[in-house]
Parts: sequence; C-alpha cells; structure tokens
Amino acid sequence: MLKFSSIIGGPKGLSASPIRKIMALAEEKNIRALGLDPKRVISFAGGWVNHAAPEGLRAAYRRIASDAQRFHASGGYGPTQGFLYLREALAKVERSVRGVPGIAAGNIIVGQSSSELTFALFSALLNADDTVVFFDPTYAHYIEQAYLSRKTRRMVRVRAFDSTAWAYRGEDEILADVRAVLRKQRPKLLVFASPDNP
Repeated sequence: MLKFSSIIGGPKGLSASPIRKIMALAEEKNIRALGLDPKRVISFAGGWVNHAAPEGLRAAYRRIASDAQRFHASGGYGPTQGFLYLREALAKVERSVRGVPGIAAGNIIVGQSSSELTFALFSALLNADDTVVFFDPTYAHYIEQAYLSRKTRRMVRVRAFDSTAWAYRGEDEILADVRAVLRKQRPKLLVFASPDNP
C-alpha cells in the first residue's frame, strides 16, 4: 500500500514558524514557565544543542577577536554568493571528503542560515504548478518555507517512519513509494533532510 500523502493549499494548522516556536525554548524563562529546571533539560532549540563548541572554532574566534582588522571585517556584509575563498574551500571539501565530482565554487552559495538558503532555493527553482516531495519525518520548517515562497502549493510526503513500530520502514518499501510518487506526481524537487541539521 502506498504510504504518501498530498498537501495541496499549504500546511494545515501552522500559524507561526515551527522554528520560532522551538527557539522560544532557548529562553530560560520559557523553560521555567513550563515548570522545568533548565539545567535538567536537553535543549534542541539553540545552535549548540547543549554541547560544547569545537575547540578549533573557539580558537578561530579568539584569533579574529584579538585582531582589530579581522574583527572589523567580520562585521561586514559578504558578497551575495559568499566569499570566493570560502566557496572554493567548501568545494574542495565536497570533492575530497564527500567524493562529489566536478563541484566548484560556482556551484555553492553561502548564506546566513539553512532557513534563508532553503527559502531561496524554493523561490529560485519552483513554479506554481511544480510538485515537491518531502520525506516524513522531515525538518520542521521545510513545508512552511515551500508554502511561504509562494512558488508551489503542491507538496507530497513519503512516509519513511512507522510511528506504530517506532522504526524506519524498510528501504524497499520506501523506494517503492518513491517510484510511485515519481510516476504519479512527476515532482520537480525531492528534498532530503540531513540527519543532524538541514
């Protein structure tokens, strides 16, 4: 049996950004208002998700903060696509570490956040009659971003998780559903969420 559902006309019951709701829990007073001790809560609301920043990153911050010229430069806007040296470094990582052949700086855009970049991606790639496929579960903000981009109202979810068994469905089952969606819906875009962060 096919395990996907269509969402046409926008997400139901979303009155505010899911990320805004989650980020409200980054504020200690809101955690206390729930009757919880912030020290006993594992927070997924902030960027560090309750774990320490890598030492290499802290050292880089110290180098920038202790150099007046670098510190001043760090507050400026970058080019629209991001600094060329950074895009070249990211392309090198994609080629050498992740094995992505042929990727170059011109294939990369650096943005302020995944929300900004995903919204820009949807705005650039989609037209009103295009269909987008999301795997369920997916990143909380993706569906609203696609909806708010005003480029599409045609969204399909392929169920990857069985909430009854509390386990991922079998790979063959998921792939069968993906094939069915590709034949029936002919989507323009399939969106895969990173296991760690979009």
